[in-house]
Amino acid sequence: MLWETIRDANYLSDSSFGVDVGVLWATDRYQRGASLTNVNEPTFYYPNLDTGRYSDSEVIDRLIQDQSYTMTRQLKLEGTVYGRSRDWSMNLGLDANEAEDPMGDTFQWLTLSAGLATDSGIGVTWRARN
Repeated sequence: MLWETIRDANYLSDSSFGVDVGVLWATDRYQRGASLTNVNEPTFYYPNLDTGRYSDSEVIDRLIQDQSYTMTRQLKLEGTVYGRSRDWSMNLGLDANEAEDPMGDTFQWLTLSAGLATDSGIGVTWRARN
């Protein structure tokens, strides 16, 4: 029954235009960059919700308020250092400000990664996020 409901559901979607800009400075031994995502903070709308079965005005106001999602403008910074022959690298990435996802959860990433290329052509990568 659940699978039939999912299969027969009428899924709706919304789209919008988003703008990201960035700069990158690269040399043989390092690179650093910054990007600004969601510059225009696009908004997406959920389908209209029938609030007729609710009587609590606070609940109705909350449901109406959550009928759209606006992407948060976010500044991302990154830097990478390479070995002399580029056989290893270390990268640091940072979201300079918090952003909110469509579920209302905030996120702000700090990532650290390292990579090693061997003579055999096999590469090893390690990545940590917080």
